[in-house]
Formats: sequence, C-alpha cells, structure tokens
Amino acid sequence: MLYFRQILIMLVSLYTVRVVLSVLGAEDYGIYNVVAGVVTMFSFLSGAMATASMRYFSFDLGKNDTKHLKTTFSVTFQIYVLLAIVIVLLAETLGLWFVNHKLVIPPERMTAANWIFQAAVVSFLLTLITTPYMAAIIAHENMNVYAYVSIVEAGLKLGIVFLLRVLAYDKLVVYGLLLAAVALINTSLYRFYCHRHYEECKFRFVKDGALFREIISYSGWNLFGAAVGVVKNQIIN
Repeated sequence: MLYFRQILIMLVSLYTVRVVLSVLGAEDYGIYNVVAGVVTMFSFLSGAMATASMRYFSFDLGKNDTKHLKTTFSVTFQIYVLLAIVIVLLAETLGLWFVNHKLVIPPERMTAANWIFQAAVVSFLLTLITTPYMAAIIAHENMNVYAYVSIVEAGLKLGIVFLLRVLAYDKLVVYGLLLAAVALINTSLYRFYCHRHYEECKFRFVKDGALFREIISYSGWNLFGAAVGVVKNQIIN
C-alpha cells in the first residue's frame, strides 16, 4: 500500500503541477510558491518534533505501558499546541511583514497574496496538529491507514485541479482556500481514526515537566538538520 501510495502521489503531482501552472499562469503560480514558502519555512520545527513523537510512542508501545503512553501523547500534543502558537505569532508578524514589504509581488496581486498567506498558515497549522496522530499510526505500524488517507488527500488535490478549470473567481485565492480545506479533511480523518482505535489519542492536560523537557531535548538533535533542509529547499524561492 505504501508503494502504491507513493506511485499514485507521484503521478498525481506530475499531472496537477502542469495543470495548475497552466490555469494560474506563471505569475500567480510563482506567487503561490513564494508566499506559501514563507510559511513552509517554519516546518523545521514540526519536522524535528515528528521524529521525537514516533520514537517515544514506539518506546511506550514496546514496553506495553499504556498508562505512560497516554501521558506521552498528551504531553506531545501540548508541545504541538505551543509550537502552533509560536508559529502563528511569527507568521502574523515577521512573515506578514516579509510578504508585504520584501517579496517582489505586483501591486495588483497583493490582496490575493495575503489571502494565500493566510490560507497557507491555516493549512500548516492543521498539518502540525495532525502530526501526533500520524506518529501514533506509524508507531502502531498501521501503514495501510497512513497510505489510505494519503491516497484520499491525493484524490482531493486532483479534484481541486478540475475545480480550478470551472470556477470563475480569482483562481489563486480559490486554490489556496481549497488546499486549506483539504488539510482540514486530512486532519479530521486522522483524528477520527485515532480516537476510534487508539485509547491513548484522547487529549487530557498533563503536567509532566521531566517528560516535556526530555522530548524537547531529544527534538533538539533533529532541529539543525531539519532547519538546514528547509533553507536548502526554500532559498531558491
């Protein structure tokens, strides 16, 4: 299923990129990639945390310690909420300033660019909150579920391409909003499955400073590599 998922996503991406470029035009397609890239630069934070989440979930599962697994999930989720708050503050201050004052965007497309920026922030926050649920699924080794949801996501993104062809509104704004809607559906699917099948994936406020610091410390080792990866991919934009 994972191989099928990867092949399908690759084929859908090859098709959708070509069509989206054709529908949006070179200028709007460039605006989307650059503006969304400003938000994507914060992904190194979630990337570093994702590895830590899977490691600690797998460790508790290996010990068959359900009680501690529940604590680990709740502490991890609290860290993601804090990350989300930090990213919103950075995006709505430095990010917004950068988009409006430093990026080279035609004046008549600034409104659309700001719509895209806000849609990208929403998409990113939804993806961030989804990460602990994805980590739980991978830790439980239910790879078929991970593959199925990814296939649904690819199908929805393919549907967006066909909608762009027929909708008469500003296609750049519509594209950003529809991608945010896909992120919302994706998050809902992961959350629904985890709540139904994994007892530990029901959030409760937990005060465990030692575990909090331990997970953050472990994530720190991945932070540098993740940050460099984001800079390498985004600096071209």
